[in-house]
Amino acid sequence: MEYPTPQIGDGVYSILLMAQDMVGNTNQTPLTFTVDNTPPVINPEINPESAKPEETITITVTTSPDTQSVVAIIGTQRINLTQQWNLDHQLYPTPR
Repeated sequence: MEYPTPQIGDGVYSILLMAQDMVGNTNQTPLTFTVDNTPPVINPEINPESAKPEETITITVTTSPDTQSVVAIIGTQRINLTQQWNLDHQLYPTPR
């Protein structure tokens, strides 16, 4: 059974499932699920804060414990960061 959750607030919610057979015997069981609308916290640091072409910058990211992934987008490049969430990137001049 698929059930699209409505727009509801954070919290624990219950669903009661009931079954009945052909002779009228019934059974029921409760289920609970948790809704968490809170986005993860992300705190980036960049070193150095300004760089010249071909210098390396280091980006360090600290996130809340429930963060699943961190992606850096630099220009058109998409970089999935490692679990340590550090990125070294060299700046190159853009041809005109």
